[in-house]
Amino acid sequence: MRSSPRRLAALVAACLLVPALAVATAGTAAEAACSTPSTVPGSPSFPYAAGPVVAVAGGKEPVTAGPGNTTDPAKIAWRPFTFGADVVKRDASGNDVKSRAITMVYQKDFDGGSAANPYQAMVSTDSGATFSNRSFSTDQLKDMGEVGQLNDGRLLAVNFVVQHGAVPGTTGQYYVKLRLSEDKGATWDGANWDGALEPSAVLHYPSSGYTVGSFLGMSAAGRPIQKADGTIVIPVYVRVKDTTAAQTLHSYFAALTYTPTMGADGRYSTTGWVFTMVPLLASAADDYTEGAVAELQDGRLLAVVRGEVRGSSTLDPRLNYAIVGPGGTETGLISFADKAGCPVNGVLPQLTRLANGTLVLGSGRPDNFVAIATDETGKVWSNETTTWKNRASGSGANWVYGSSGYTSLEPVAGNQVLHFVDNCQGPNGGRKNGCAGAYTYTTNNVYRIESRTVDVLPAETGRIDIAGRLRHGTAHLTTNMTSTPPAKVTGPTTPYGSAPSAADATSTDYWSRAEGAVDGSTAFWSGALADGDGSYQLDLGRTYNLTKLGLALLPGAAATARISTSADGVTFAPATLSYPSGVPAGAEAGLISTPGDRGTRFYGLNATARWIRVETGGVPCAGAGVPGNCSMINELQLFSTTASVEDEVSSPRGFTETACARVSQPGINLDPNHDSQYAIRLKDIAGTDDSYCDGDKVQGRLTYQGAGTKTARTLQAQVYPHQVTTSLLFDINGARTSNGTTSMAYRFGISNDAAHHWMYDNGSGWVIFTNGPAATIDRWTTIRVVASTTSAALYVTDAQGAEVLVGALPKIGDPVSSISAYTVATNGSPTFGDEVVLDDLSFE
Repeated sequence: MRSSPRRLAALVAACLLVPALAVATAGTAAEAACSTPSTVPGSPSFPYAAGPVVAVAGGKEPVTAGPGNTTDPAKIAWRPFTFGADVVKRDASGNDVKSRAITMVYQKDFDGGSAANPYQAMVSTDSGATFSNRSFSTDQLKDMGEVGQLNDGRLLAVNFVVQHGAVPGTTGQYYVKLRLSEDKGATWDGANWDGALEPSAVLHYPSSGYTVGSFLGMSAAGRPIQKADGTIVIPVYVRVKDTTAAQTLHSYFAALTYTPTMGADGRYSTTGWVFTMVPLLASAADDYTEGAVAELQDGRLLAVVRGEVRGSSTLDPRLNYAIVGPGGTETGLISFADKAGCPVNGVLPQLTRLANGTLVLGSGRPDNFVAIATDETGKVWSNETTTWKNRASGSGANWVYGSSGYTSLEPVAGNQVLHFVDNCQGPNGGRKNGCAGAYTYTTNNVYRIESRTVDVLPAETGRIDIAGRLRHGTAHLTTNMTSTPPAKVTGPTTPYGSAPSAADATSTDYWSRAEGAVDGSTAFWSGALADGDGSYQLDLGRTYNLTKLGLALLPGAAATARISTSADGVTFAPATLSYPSGVPAGAEAGLISTPGDRGTRFYGLNATARWIRVETGGVPCAGAGVPGNCSMINELQLFSTTASVEDEVSSPRGFTETACARVSQPGINLDPNHDSQYAIRLKDIAGTDDSYCDGDKVQGRLTYQGAGTKTARTLQAQVYPHQVTTSLLFDINGARTSNGTTSMAYRFGISNDAAHHWMYDNGSGWVIFTNGPAATIDRWTTIRVVASTTSAALYVTDAQGAEVLVGALPKIGDPVSSISAYTVATNGSPTFGDEVVLDDLSFE
């Protein structure tokens, strides 16, 4: 398991020293205005500011143990750490959908304690929605020092062996204990096997004049990763004493690296692993211990590391960065964008990259927080948000008492990560820290583990749920990218608790439908694969004004893709693209030539189209275990001007008014067969559901202001009336010709008569349409309103999916010079009892 500086001091193991890469964590005059500890705000409230959003919502409480003053280790629960892997599960409708198997291990012992069985594990196979206890042997739990995932899908656990060690200062080999799991963490290889540390990696600290007197230990300092080129990176820190009379302790941070060979079966060889050293952080004045590493888009290695001034109290840990690449190593203190120059406090930092391309940082002490990188370096972070707060107050209390700050990040969707935190630190021998003292706490003094749901939303709205539409038949795919990975790959289709088998490729439609390209994951084999060149053509089912393309190709490989679009599915034209930093503009229209993707990159896209085609060029794939050439779409995302609210939480962005309107999941609470995960729910119910609004006093309203000035627009929307007690109204507004103020131009709606006919306002009252289908309760229909400054018409799809003209809408109100906005509303604030779900709203 993870070793704190306190635990590591007791180890006797072979160690490595790291060359000096000095970073001063000491305070400076410029920091005088900075707060200690660093301040982190809570989750933002709606309406959200422009730009990306980090929103934290309540999650689950997998563990509740006992009060902070307990003396029973069995009632202690703190310091969670997690590891996970993609799994494919069949839902209630018979669709194969990606989920996440998560193992969460927590400590149930004192801080620095020595209980015989100090850990407990819990497992979720549904992306953290539910957890159950899982039995592992004590040795297995202890060997899970840190766990990461290899590119072949197996999990790698790293710990260090107090044996095999050479005499300090000699050139013997040093060893690391490794375990592998090929069934998503359910079982681990029975025999411990060791990876040797290259003798030449015994590097001496050259700069401060210190001479090493004794080696005290080495520990895995963060979860291992495997880079796209196959290099395994294990973050470590080492403890030594110098030879001065004081025998000062030193801690250095480094990474052990090794690139194993790839077999023809798609698995990396597990023999002959010999690690070498990548120095990261060392200093004559500071200590560096816990850290996290991640691969940047350009292949460089980012480390975020806990650092402290040597000899000072451990109550002021600061987060440092080190970026290692061909040009050398760059180091410094990380900061928040809105607090330039101020250090960020934290212990055991965590890094993960989501499928939407965002790099996420998690840490804590005193308050647990997440933040997102402002660019691809990881030096500066923004949108810092508190996920859990439990501090002590009262005489003798310190801001580090309460939650330990030891956290774990686990991605569960393309834009969503779970942040696992504890409420109380395990008490130390003096029983003052954690929740052991007789203090008042922000939350309480109960030992428990929480998982907090963090949604990381891009600045742009309008992502299309391609996977949902493919499963439900409202979008269609034509592709040759239906190949399966090599036989021994532990891919998403391998169930939790099972080893890979030939049946994995055929027991689900994950590969045959090439769903890996749109499943919200960028795990190495979570993609659509072709033998050689690939073609991936989508019929989106309707015309969209496409604005952005997210694309990840074969991880780490220089690869090409040609993007083209079509309005009729017959004639395709190269797409008009703009390119992100790190990708050169195409030599021809629609061409993407990536130097090697390590995550999703986003390209500007300007097209009005129903069809989009991605053609991938084959590249040599022997390094991935595939003979000959192959190509892959690891992840594909599309954005448009249509409000499809797939990257939204709570209230939808982009609307000027959202009274009683919330983002909802129709598949859970209304319609399990809807073709996208999220929609907008407009609900005006009498005060029984105040989570939406006070329906007794507030009218439900959703208003959208169109961009620019246009004399004609088309409103299109999917509509699902659930309850119509009074009526549901739709307004088309314009700018008055006389003075430019807003005036209603057309009004129509769904009546509360027995048949729920469509109706219109003629300026004097409501009139029922006699043509076309009525609105059916609890059934989706698509409406389309073509409106100009002088005329409008309403079209509705019937039960067979055919569009029918319901009738003309008479112009009402003052003359207008443009069509500017629409509003969907319940019928008035004094009345209540109306509910409708809306999706895919466009106003072009």
